[in-house]
Amino acid sequence: MANFLLRPERPGREDLAAYRERKGYEALARVPEGDAGAILSAVEVAGLQGRGGGGFPAARKWAEVARGNGDKWVVVNGAEGEPGSSKDRFLMENHPHLVLEGALLAAHATGAQRVILAVNAGAEEAFASLGAALTEARAASCGADTCVEVRRIPDVYVAGEETALLEALEGKAPHPTLKPPFPVHFGLAGRPTLVHNVETVACVAAILAAGPANWRAAGTQESPGTFLYTLSGDVNRPGVYELPGGTTLRRLVYGSGGGPTNGVGAVLPGGYSGGILTDAELDLNEKEVGEAGGSLGCRAVRVLGERRDLWRTLEEVVSFFAAQSCGQCPPCFIGNSQLITLIRGKGDLQGALQAAGFLRGRGACGLLDGVAGFVQAFAARFPEARLQMHG
Repeated sequence: MANFLLRPERPGREDLAAYRERKGYEALARVPEGDAGAILSAVEVAGLQGRGGGGFPAARKWAEVARGNGDKWVVVNGAEGEPGSSKDRFLMENHPHLVLEGALLAAHATGAQRVILAVNAGAEEAFASLGAALTEARAASCGADTCVEVRRIPDVYVAGEETALLEALEGKAPHPTLKPPFPVHFGLAGRPTLVHNVETVACVAAILAAGPANWRAAGTQESPGTFLYTLSGDVNRPGVYELPGGTTLRRLVYGSGGGPTNGVGAVLPGGYSGGILTDAELDLNEKEVGEAGGSLGCRAVRVLGERRDLWRTLEEVVSFFAAQSCGQCPPCFIGNSQLITLIRGKGDLQGALQAAGFLRGRGACGLLDGVAGFVQAFAARFPEARLQMHG
């Protein structure tokens, strides 16, 4: 399979000269002479879905922003707070021009006058790489005349939620806001705003370079194109891999990852928000993973070997969500504290399962759904797991 995003044969940062070797900025150069609507059409034909975890059709968001009037924004979400995910940071560090061109193409297609590349405050190398790419593109007159800036955002999990991200960019606390209104209608500074994660805009540049039909054909009808996976944990070859849509986790783990280091006890298919699967479920396709109560989400795949204490993984996940709650929604703040007590303090899985059922859908963002879903998935697959008292 050909790679559309990554260049594993040329490791390291891809500078402007190297990016131009793969038709970099050619699509952007054609925009002033053609119809910007053709970019939106290409994204629609390609069937591009958002790569931040939600999988919403990108063209629908674009069309809503394009219909707006006055000043409009494109915001590239580089928060990437999901534990285990590093694909977006990898793109920003190693393929910054791909990200920049994708963002500029999105701006032209939607009529946005401004672009913000929002980078997690802890991702210093990504911030520097994007800044250098912007300088290179401007010096070479590569179409970066749109108002573009690279901005740091707080290094907190909730800042990855699109409304919380916009609040942070306006200098406020990164707290999610209720929807509607949605950012495509009322976003940054009250203006129509297109928010996409880093991989999504990188796909835009790849689609225009390769052609939407070629890109779409790499995947399946349900999952067109290629996707980036971050593989970590007890596996021989951890890393960031580009694979066709429809790839099973078994192919990722045993193919790209070279197999587990000591068997598979469990797999987290989509970070902490994607639930937990058994080895027997590695052959499920994306739709079947969802039907089983899990989610590939941002495709942060973590392998847990057979020697792992899975109860400690449960504690780790619940503790993370409790620590990352912004405290805005009482059910989230109180509910996560209750789960901590039940799991870490009492070892009461059934009590935690009952509490999880009550918590689903009660927050302004997806944090509660993430922790509740994980507890439910864990209880369904490992009902005999017990708290191990130490010391």
